[in-house]
Amino acid sequence: MYLKKTIPILLIFFGFIGVQAQKSVDDFLVNGNKKQDKGNLSGAIKEYSRALELEDNNSEALFFRANALYELADYDAAILDYTKLIEIQPDNIDATFNRGNVYYDIEKYDLAIEDFSRIIKIDSAYYDSYFVRGNAYYKTEKYKEAIEDFNKGLLLNPKDPDGFYDRGNSKFMLQDYEGAIQDYSMAIRLDSLAADYLFNRALAEFYLDLTEPACSDMKKASELGDDQAREYHREFCGSKE
Repeated sequence: MYLKKTIPILLIFFGFIGVQAQKSVDDFLVNGNKKQDKGNLSGAIKEYSRALELEDNNSEALFFRANALYELADYDAAILDYTKLIEIQPDNIDATFNRGNVYYDIEKYDLAIEDFSRIIKIDSAYYDSYFVRGNAYYKTEKYKEAIEDFNKGLLLNPKDPDGFYDRGNSKFMLQDYEGAIQDYSMAIRLDSLAADYLFNRALAEFYLDLTEPACSDMKKASELGDDQAREYHREFCGSKE
């Protein structure tokens, strides 16, 4: 009889402790989010770390801390947190995507490609993975693979100017200047104020001896603040700016 009476009391007691701990974890998460929103990344990391001291596998704390570490360019630590979270939740697309971006930023393109490929297996409609994986292929000079990914990404999101621009760059590297111009033109149609779109289209036009449109594009890019375009326009188009 004594044990039967004591067990519920113990359960209530430990349940109470668990609730209090969970509230504390939530409080640390909220405080961390507030600090991160204000740009206090170091303070946010401390809050998330406190949450993880109470619950070392808390997925939100791991994700938020990894993001803050990523913003601080502490890439190795960010990768550790993303990796631990992915081990806990293998299908966590956001953590995998962010880890892939970290790998991309530190030029570990093969590992980035692995992460974006993993996402595509989980969700083939996640178009950002095609775009970033395409850029990773581009960085490793796999231009045909890059174009295939940009094609797939643009089928899913046909209004992404960067997708057309990036595909144009891959075509440019394959010396398909006409195809590159078509893609740069689509990018410009979607975003007419991007100087790099105009600059690269001008380069492709120069390769095809289309001097007049190339100089026009260089001038526009120069007017949008592209210093290199200004130099090219001065050198190749006779600008006196």
